[in-house]
Amino acid sequence: MLWFYTMTARFLPIDSRKIVFQSSLGRNAAGSPRAIYEKIVELGLDQKFKCYYILDEPKKYYGKLPGRVKLLKNARFWYYITMASAGVWVSDTRFQNYIIKRRGVKYIQTWHGTPLKKLALDLEALYMAGGETLEDYKQEFVKNTATWDFLISQNSFSTKVFRRAFGYSGRMLEVGYPRNDVLF
Repeated sequence: MLWFYTMTARFLPIDSRKIVFQSSLGRNAAGSPRAIYEKIVELGLDQKFKCYYILDEPKKYYGKLPGRVKLLKNARFWYYITMASAGVWVSDTRFQNYIIKRRGVKYIQTWHGTPLKKLALDLEALYMAGGETLEDYKQEFVKNTATWDFLISQNSFSTKVFRRAFGYSGRMLEVGYPRNDVLF
């Protein structure tokens, strides 16, 4: 399947009207990616753009998301086709390391919290499943952040921490957190 995905990502044209949303590695449809999707629906832009939500269990969300959205099962055939051809990605966590960000794709990273703990490059020890070393984790994180076109930050404190902890020098959007904006 990964070979198929690699070939697809090499040859399938990018569709700039196709937007992929993913929250919590596909565990749910929540957080800032969902808030951004719901704003797209509110503005009627789901009629112009093709929106996809990547989920581990899409059946749990049938009929629960507004607007025109296709729910795709994470790491399955249509997921790979869609990731290879989508022009915009919106996520609050990192995509798997084998996902190829092609030239012309815009990746909006919303992250998933306020940095009140050590993150990524600031970590001194690694307590995560997967068996990778701290150095391997940090190297993979730096490679991943290099694919982000925009990182949303809720305030100047977070901007400073994100830049340092993620080694991110790209475009920071200090605009608040879409998932919390509904509270204002």
